[in-house]
Amino acid sequence: MVKGVIFDFDGVIVESEPLFLDSIILYLRKFNIETDYKDLSYLLGMSMEDIVIELKRKYQITDDLDIINREATEIYNDIKTLDRFSLIPGVEDFMKKCQSKQIKMCVASSSAMDYLLELIKHFNIEQYFQFVLTGDDFEKSKPDPQIYNTAAEKLGIDKKELIVVEDAYNGILAAKRANIYTYGLKASVINQNTSCADKQIYSYSEIDL
Repeated sequence: MVKGVIFDFDGVIVESEPLFLDSIILYLRKFNIETDYKDLSYLLGMSMEDIVIELKRKYQITDDLDIINREATEIYNDIKTLDRFSLIPGVEDFMKKCQSKQIKMCVASSSAMDYLLELIKHFNIEQYFQFVLTGDDFEKSKPDPQIYNTAAEKLGIDKKELIVVEDAYNGILAAKRANIYTYGLKASVINQNTSCADKQIYSYSEIDL
């Protein structure tokens, strides 16, 4: 019996990943590098710190890490408008169903707290969550399992009675390493590798509570 659900955020609750990848594509054009969603989707689920490190390594960017982070973030903020975000289809109905069954819910995301709270407030879904954990709270980001271990501990629910909903390879690995049953949700327009999930699904209606 499921007593708790731990959600990732981007691509699981909110359709936000295309906007983020667009900002990385625009940033890389500064160096005359042309890429696309397919090339960059493996970055999703990482903290921004780890993404910056990977961009520097993969594309041999000579700028310092803090400069890469600042410039990429500035581009993201320039193109970000709230109307470019939307809820993943079926997610609010699923959260209402969980709430009706007294199933506890929380968010465990690698994204920053300010960003998460802005969107949670924008979509008026804060009432569903016991708490929100972010990449700001941990030294290591997904695929390290620390964030999911902490979420389970804070919920106070045995891991055998928890499920995780993830869409990113790194996030699924983190949840699996925390020994929590994990659904790999493929509801975003960004198609990611979810093959290591316990079950791959295309809709929240496929989750058995």
